[in-house]
Amino acid sequence: AREPLFHWLTDALPPVAARDHNDQNVLTRLQHRDGVYVDELPLGRYQGLTDGHFVDLSFAGVPASRPLHLILWGWTFPTDTSINFALAQDSSRSLRGPSLEVLHADGSRTLVSPFIGFPNGKRKAMVVNLGDNIPAGDVTLRLATSMQIYWDAAVLSHGDPSVPAVVT
Repeated sequence: AREPLFHWLTDALPPVAARDHNDQNVLTRLQHRDGVYVDELPLGRYQGLTDGHFVDLSFAGVPASRPLHLILWGWTFPTDTSINFALAQDSSRSLRGPSLEVLHADGSRTLVSPFIGFPNGKRKAMVVNLGDNIPAGDVTLRLATSMQIYWDAAVLSHGDPSVPAVVT
């Protein structure tokens, strides 16, 4: 049997600011797992696909302790088989899964991951292992995708895998 995958998460750090692709303040929508989603997406012709959107998450006092994790809660409105077939025939449309970048004060960006995965269904959590790919201190992360994903909450955390786990 395969061992279950555990994530040790401690000292959750919520974002201090959050802005969407429309430059709207969406911080209150991302502070709690409450079903209040970032939901003003640029919907396109196909279910599950948007014209592209992002959320910039700013965190203050990111600890130097590693590994760091970004924990995201949300839900994905999926495409279906017919839409996937249509997308395969329409080169002007593409489904880009969520990517993650660090935004710098000078306007430059550093790609952390071209694909971080996505919430698998409704009201799901996902854990993105950031390792040591983001700096300590004040950090802004851009979460961008063309998928129809509704984000509900986000926090940064670090883990301590030396803590013993007891499976019951």
